[in-house]
Amino acid sequence: MHNLPLFLDPASVRCVIVGGGEVATRKLTTLLDAGVECRVIAPVPHKELAQLVDDHSLVYEGRPFEASDLDQVNLVIAATDDEEVNREIHRLAIEGGVWINAVDDVDHSTAIFPSIVNRDPVTVAISTAGYSPTLARRLRARIETILSSSVGPLAVYMGERRATVKRQLADPTSRRVFWDSVLDGSIPDLVGAGRLDEADEAFEISMREAQVSERRGFVSLVGAGPGNPDLLTLKALECLQRADVVYYDNLISDEVLDRIRRDAKRVYVGKRRGLEGMAQSLINDMLINNKFGSAGSSIVVEEFLEGRETSFFIISDGNTVLPLGFAQDYKPIFEGNQGPNTGGMGSYSPVEYVDENLETEILSLAQKTIDSMNKEGRTYRGVLYVGLMLTKNGPKILEYNVRFGDPECQVLLPRIKNDLLEILYLSSKGELN
Repeated sequence: MHNLPLFLDPASVRCVIVGGGEVATRKLTTLLDAGVECRVIAPVPHKELAQLVDDHSLVYEGRPFEASDLDQVNLVIAATDDEEVNREIHRLAIEGGVWINAVDDVDHSTAIFPSIVNRDPVTVAISTAGYSPTLARRLRARIETILSSSVGPLAVYMGERRATVKRQLADPTSRRVFWDSVLDGSIPDLVGAGRLDEADEAFEISMREAQVSERRGFVSLVGAGPGNPDLLTLKALECLQRADVVYYDNLISDEVLDRIRRDAKRVYVGKRRGLEGMAQSLINDMLINNKFGSAGSSIVVEEFLEGRETSFFIISDGNTVLPLGFAQDYKPIFEGNQGPNTGGMGSYSPVEYVDENLETEILSLAQKTIDSMNKEGRTYRGVLYVGLMLTKNGPKILEYNVRFGDPECQVLLPRIKNDLLEILYLSSKGELN
C-alpha cells in the first residue's frame, strides 16, 4: 500500500489551516464536519471561510504564516496560493513531527484527505494515493449508489447489542457466525424500515438459537480459475470472507489470497521445490478430526481448475429451460493464448469442442439450477448465463450471470432464428415449451 489507512479520534486532532481561499474553505468544512478543533491563518479570508469562522467561533488570525503557528498542533493544511510558503510549511512540519496536507501536492504531504462516503457512524474512505482524484471521485459515486442510507442506523443497532452478545456467546468464532447470520436475515431490512420492535424480536430468536444449537461446520470448494481475482464470483468472495481456515496450493495467486478474511488461518497444502507437500492424512486430520476446534468449523478449499472455459446461455420461464447455445471468449490479450488476462475481449460461436453429449450434460446442470431455485421459493425467469470450466472430471460451473454477456452475446444472438422478443415474452409469462 502507498498509504496507511487510519481513522483518528477528532478530539485528538489539533489543526491549523494556512490559507483563506476556496480550497481552504473545503478542507475546513470537512474538518468541522468531523468535529476537529481548527484555527485559521490567512491575510484575507474567502467570504464562505469567514462565515464558517463566525458560525463556529473559530480562532482566526489575519496575517501571513509564521513558524510558531505549528506549535501545539499535530496537523497543518497548507492551502495558500504561494508555492514557496507551502514548501516552507512542509519543511517546518517535517522537522516538528506535524502531519501536513499540502493541497494538490502529494510529494509535500504526509497526510491525504480521501474521498468520503458518510453513513455515520459508517465511513468509507477512498484514496488513490494522490494519483487520480477523479478516479477516487468516481469510485465514491459508485459506492454512494450501492450503500444504503440505512447502514448507519444498522451499525448503531448492532453496536448497542455487542456487549450483550459478547456476554452470551463467549467463543469469538461463534459471535462472528452469529453476526453474519444477523446480517443475512431480516434484521437489516427491519432496522432500515424503522420497525425496531420486530427487529428486536428477530434478534432475540437468533440469539436463543445460537445459544442452544450445536454449530455445524461446512466446507466450501472454491475454483480460483486462472488467478485473476476479478473473475471470482460473489459467492466465492463471500466464502473467502467467512472461512475460518483456507487450504490452498502454489497455483493460487497472491491477488486471490488477498481476498481472504484477514484473521482466517491459511494452510498451504501444495508442493514447492524444497518443501514437502502436506500429506493427505494430515489434511483429513484437520478437516475431519477437528484439529482447529471451533475455529475450523467453516473451511474453504481453493481448487485450481484446468481446462477450457465456455459460456452456456439459456432462457427459463421458471420451469422449462430453453438452450440458446454456447460461446467462447478470448482471455489472454495476445495470439497463442499468451499475455495478461483480459476477462474476455473477443468471442466466437458455436464452440467446436462442445459435442452433443457434453451439451446434454451441461443442459442438465442448468435445469437442476432452475429446479433448485424453485424449491427454495426463488423462481427465476429470464436469461441465465452459465460460466463453465470443462475439466477432465467433467464440466464445473464457475459463475452465473442473469444477463447476456458481452462479447458473447454479439456472436450468439445473430445465430438465434426465432423471434427473441417472443421468447422473452413467453419466458416472463411462464409459457415456454
